[in-house]
Amino acid sequence: MNYENKEVLENLNIHKSWYELFDKELNNSLEKVINYLQDSNFTPELDIIFNTFLIPVSKVKVVIVGQDPYPQPNYATGLAFAVPTQDHDRPSLKIIRNELFRCYGDITIDVNLDRTLNSWLNQGIMLLNASLTCEMYKSNTHSKIWRPFIIEVFKYLKDKNIVYALLGSKAQSFKKYINGQVIETYHPMYDIYKKNNYFVGSDIFSDINLKLKETNIDWIS
Repeated sequence: MNYENKEVLENLNIHKSWYELFDKELNNSLEKVINYLQDSNFTPELDIIFNTFLIPVSKVKVVIVGQDPYPQPNYATGLAFAVPTQDHDRPSLKIIRNELFRCYGDITIDVNLDRTLNSWLNQGIMLLNASLTCEMYKSNTHSKIWRPFIIEVFKYLKDKNIVYALLGSKAQSFKKYINGQVIETYHPMYDIYKKNNYFVGSDIFSDINLKLKETNIDWIS
C-alpha cells in the first residue's frame, strides 16, 4: 500500500478489514468513480458514501442489496433504505415496515422501527446499494460507474454462510458474482409502481433468518 492510498483509506468511513479491497480499487474502479463524481451533482455526500463498510468483514452475516440511494437531498445515509433520523421517511422504507408488520403483527413497528437502520448494521447486516451514488433528483444514473466496484465487493466477501437478499433487478444482476446463499425478491418500490403487493408478502425477513445458521436477526428492536 502506498502512502497516498494509506492516507485516503484512513480518511474514509470504513473498517480496516476492507482496506485490502479499497487499496486495490483506488488504483482501478474507484479512481474512475472519483474522477466521474468530480463533475457530478450527486447524493449522498462524499464522506458518508461508504458507511455500510463500517462492518468488519468477519462480522457480515447478511447483505441486503437495493438499487441506489434516495435521489432527494438529505435523505441518503450510505446505508441502503435508511434515513438519517426517525423524523425522516421514504416510500420504500414504509413498504419495508409494512412487510415487517405483516410478518410480526406488531403495530408498534411503524412507529418504533429504527429508521436509521443502524440497529441492523450493528447486527452484521450490510445495507448495500448496487450504486453508491446517483445524480441529485435522478435515480439509476450512476449504476454503470459503480458496477465494477460492487462486483469486487461481492468477490471480497468469501464466507459461503453469508445470506444475500437481492431486492429488484439491479441487485439481482450481480447474482453470478456471489458465493453465498441468495434470496431474490422485488424491490420495495415495485409495490408503489404497480399499486399492489409484491415485496409485501415476500417473507424476505423470515426467509433470511431461516437461512442463517447461527443467531437470527432481530428486525424490529
